[in-house]
Amino acid sequence: SAGRELTVNESLTAMRGDNMKTRLLTTVASALAFSGFVQFAHAADVIPQDTVTDWSGFYVGAQIGFGDANLSGCIECSSSSVAFADDLNLSGITGGLHAGYNLQSNDIVFGIEGDINLNDWKDRGNTESDDEWQTGSVDVLGSIRGRLGIAAGDALFFVTGGVALSDAEWVSYRDPPPKDTAKFNDIGAVLGGGVELMAFENVSIRAEGLYYIFNDKVDISDFEEGSDGESVKLKDMYVIRVGVSWHFN
Repeated sequence: SAGRELTVNESLTAMRGDNMKTRLLTTVASALAFSGFVQFAHAADVIPQDTVTDWSGFYVGAQIGFGDANLSGCIECSSSSVAFADDLNLSGITGGLHAGYNLQSNDIVFGIEGDINLNDWKDRGNTESDDEWQTGSVDVLGSIRGRLGIAAGDALFFVTGGVALSDAEWVSYRDPPPKDTAKFNDIGAVLGGGVELMAFENVSIRAEGLYYIFNDKVDISDFEEGSDGESVKLKDMYVIRVGVSWHFN
C-alpha cells in the first residue's frame, strides 16, 4: 500500500543518513588520529635516546573492552511484517588474548601482532507479525596486524592495520519453525591506533581503538517466504579496549 511504501522509504532515508554520519565520524577520527601521531613523532625527535624504553622482542597479553557491530538488510522487505537487520543492537563486552613481536630502530618501533576475542554481542528484534522475529550475534573477532610506533620515554604511540576475521550470524525465526540462518565467516580489514605505557619492568598497559571493515553480504532470497533481491550484510565494527602485556626482551 502507499502507506507501507512511505514507511519503507522513510526507513531507507534514515539508514542513508546514518551511513553518512558514520562515514563522517570515521573520517574525522582518522584525521585526528593521524594528526596526533605526527605531533607525537615530532615530539619524540627531541627526546634523548637513552631515555627511550626498548620495546624490542616478543610479548603476550590480554585485553578487554566494548564493541559494536553494524548489520543491514531486512526480513520480507515487501511485506507488512518487515524488520530491518540494523534494528538489532549488536554491542557489548569483548575480551581475549594477543601476542606479537617488535623491532626497534632508535625511537621507531615496527611490529606484528595477532589477537583473538570472544564477544557477548547479541540481540533479538520482533517484526509486526507475532510469529516472526530475528536475532543477530557476533561470537568471535580476531586480527593479524602490523604496527608502527614512536617511542617517547616509557610510552609508545602507534598506528595499526591488517586483516580481520569474524564469526557472526543473523537468524530469521518463525513459529512454527523452520528458521533461516545467514552465517558471516568473513575476512575483512582493520585499522586503528593507541598508546602503550611500560608501567613496570617488562609489563606494559595499553589503550586502543580499532575499526573493522567487512561488507559481507548473504543472499536471503531463498529463505522461507523470501523475495528476490533480499540480502543481509555484516558491514563494520568498532572496538575500544584496554590491555596488559608481558615482554620477554
